[in-house]
Amino acid sequence: MHNSFNAPKMHVLIVALTCVYFAVRPASPAVSRPSTMVLQNNEFSNVVVAIHESIPENAALIDTLKNTLEEASKYLYKATRQRAYFKEIKILLPSTWTPHAAYDHVTSETLNMADIVITDPIRGKRSLPQTRSYEGCGRQGVHVLITKDFLTNPTIDPYTNNSAKYLVHAFAQFRWGVFQEYAEEGEEVFYVSFNSGIPEAIKCIYFIRGLIERNDTSSTTPCYITNSLDPLTGLYDKHCVWNPYPTRQRAEASIMDHQYITALETFCDDNRTNYMTVHNYEAPSKHNRLCGHRSTWDIVTSTPDFAGGNNPPRFLLDQQLTPTFKIMRASARRKRALVFVESESPKVTEESLLAIGRLKRETSRNDIQLVHVQGKVLSETDFVTDEHVILVTQNMTSATHALKKQNVHVVIPRGFEDKRVISEIHSKFHHQGRVHVEGQVYVHQMLDHMRTSIFSDLHERYTIITQREIILNGLEPIEGEVGVDETLARHMTFIFLYEDEVPSIDLSSPSGAIFDMNTDTYHVDIDFKMIQFHFHFTEVGLWKFKIHQTAKDSQKVRLTVISSSSHERHDSINVKTSVKITSQGPNIVSMHVDVTQGVHPVVGLNVSAYVETPGHKTLTLQLFDNGAGADITKHDGVYSREYSRFTDVGLHHVTFVIHGYGMRDVHTKEETFSIDMTKRRLNKHVTKRSVNGGVERHVYGGVVYLPDKAIKDEQNLLTMSVPPSRVHDLRATLSLKYRRTVVLTWASAADDVNHGHDISYTIYVGYDINDVRAFLDFTDTGLYNGTGNVEMERFDRSTSGYGQEVKLWMPKRVSKTLAFAIKAVDSSGKVGPSSNVASALNPRQLMSRENKHQP
Repeated sequence: MHNSFNAPKMHVLIVALTCVYFAVRPASPAVSRPSTMVLQNNEFSNVVVAIHESIPENAALIDTLKNTLEEASKYLYKATRQRAYFKEIKILLPSTWTPHAAYDHVTSETLNMADIVITDPIRGKRSLPQTRSYEGCGRQGVHVLITKDFLTNPTIDPYTNNSAKYLVHAFAQFRWGVFQEYAEEGEEVFYVSFNSGIPEAIKCIYFIRGLIERNDTSSTTPCYITNSLDPLTGLYDKHCVWNPYPTRQRAEASIMDHQYITALETFCDDNRTNYMTVHNYEAPSKHNRLCGHRSTWDIVTSTPDFAGGNNPPRFLLDQQLTPTFKIMRASARRKRALVFVESESPKVTEESLLAIGRLKRETSRNDIQLVHVQGKVLSETDFVTDEHVILVTQNMTSATHALKKQNVHVVIPRGFEDKRVISEIHSKFHHQGRVHVEGQVYVHQMLDHMRTSIFSDLHERYTIITQREIILNGLEPIEGEVGVDETLARHMTFIFLYEDEVPSIDLSSPSGAIFDMNTDTYHVDIDFKMIQFHFHFTEVGLWKFKIHQTAKDSQKVRLTVISSSSHERHDSINVKTSVKITSQGPNIVSMHVDVTQGVHPVVGLNVSAYVETPGHKTLTLQLFDNGAGADITKHDGVYSREYSRFTDVGLHHVTFVIHGYGMRDVHTKEETFSIDMTKRRLNKHVTKRSVNGGVERHVYGGVVYLPDKAIKDEQNLLTMSVPPSRVHDLRATLSLKYRRTVVLTWASAADDVNHGHDISYTIYVGYDINDVRAFLDFTDTGLYNGTGNVEMERFDRSTSGYGQEVKLWMPKRVSKTLAFAIKAVDSSGKVGPSSNVASALNPRQLMSRENKHQP
């Protein structure tokens, strides 16, 4: 083994390449990120709970956290009907906390990979646990977020001592993809019940008791049907709210409803013999809308954790449900980087060496080294357990050995054209998120991977704001702008990598200050062909640059802007990505970008995906946060897209670019909770805070490998058997102008999965039905086994993109209630799944009622 830098053999480290969120559908269960948590013999083991480094050292917090998790284990056991509990939990402490001999050594545990994250308090208010999820309905999410104050500052009864129950509520969302069964902020609180024919509150069980009260008076005033209904909708007016009793309940489910109801300790189910647990199928809760009106228990037991008889009920005593804890402290050592290059190609070695040199200059670090391997296939024993290594190799055997170690990431470099081996490596190791199969690596991409690796080593304090490739043609200058937001603090650096001649560059700050080659911020390195402007400050707003050269020849200049993301007064903006093949088809890829500031979603951004195909084409796709198609929740800071127009076999590289400058609607959405001590009610507060400056981020999203069987030629692609998207936000309201009309609204199902086909819709209508499930069966089979009448009709739409759809519909029969569902049909005849069911009062019934009262 030859060491090009005379580095000690195997005694240096490189941090894990966490940006490579390897982008394919995991085997089981489907997750939005790799997870080490396992459920076997009813025991959840290797559950990672991480305390964020922003939380000051507090030994009492560890004890409080342990107590909460112990109680949560018992709640989880009850909720899953004796099928699951926490057996082994790892608590990861920040590296800023004091070391202790009793702490276990960290192996592969990181904050980014934690299942539960404890964060800073939110502006002094007690916030409930939150779950980040991209898919749901049986698919695992990203993580659970809990604020420190939620654990340490309990409030009055009935909410005190319920931290464990709230945690289980959030954990169920995270692990099994179930959703809330109560009305969320911005949603209707009431709906027209098919069973009773009157307004009902959205709840998981019909028989949950409570009060409907006015919230526009200083004292509690009940809302009655006789005097509080809106005559145009038949629902309670906007000042009426639903307040279930915390106690005095006979209902036993669901824990996905209001967690402070003491009697709710399990999930709603389909057992109609027990009316205290049977699911409310008709309520337009988030769970019903997204999960096809299935019960939460049906979703939970259909996941790999319990499907097929896995983890059957097991009788255990309380003391057996107490988990064991391993307390770990994140390493505070400054990690050095080691890159093994196992290649006969001098070009690969040269590019790796050049990337390392440039990274040393960027970061002012000298502990980044390269080891060139010649004439030897690396074995598993060549990688020491506590090392973190990047292996650049073209050898399947070496890659397989390396990946048996959790600390090694593999890069397959340019010039390696064996698709069979690439496919084999990909299929064996993609779920670990540690393989970067790069068919077209060149020095810039190698530098990007190393740069992200080093920044992760610095506890995510550094952010890549933008990366651009600029083509200079002759003497014509090129101008551009870079947005800098208020969450970026000090140590901002503009890096220009050029090819041939040193270009002339001018920078202009938002306040108009000019920086050029004559200022002390300017540094040029001829050997590595790079120009740097380094600032010990940042200025919020738009930075402008102008690049020009004296030679007439063309050359490419690559701009990278990096900055510190640590700030004394602002939480940093965090970006997580997920790219993977969906279950809908072999070449349908879903993409998600999750943008938060601290724990709050950042809304109103423009997010684009740039997909580089094996044929060296770049596809540009916009992602949406509109609650349609692949995006399950509107305005939650998760930007989503599905795409299926791939025609190339092989690796598709995805990069996400986020822009927010010049957009007034970019803001964080803070959700907190407080207790109304007079009315004994849990109040939700939503605060929108604008993000000052221009938000801009450049994030590598990973790669997805599409095999031969997934790709068809253009003609076959257009006739693929991929149905339109499911509509999951259908709503029905009475028209204010036309009393005989129902207004149906939903987000368009026409997206890229439909290959640009025009969309029409089949509408299903139920008059005085009594069973939502029977109505949904009718939408699938055409057969109806229930009371009332059902009909269907077709109507056309010419839209073929994202947007809001509206349909004015007039009932054909007199009835008290109406039920609606729709299916999208594309121009080739493919039919999408049924939407959620929406309800309304029949306007003809209201007209008949009014006519009876006329003289």
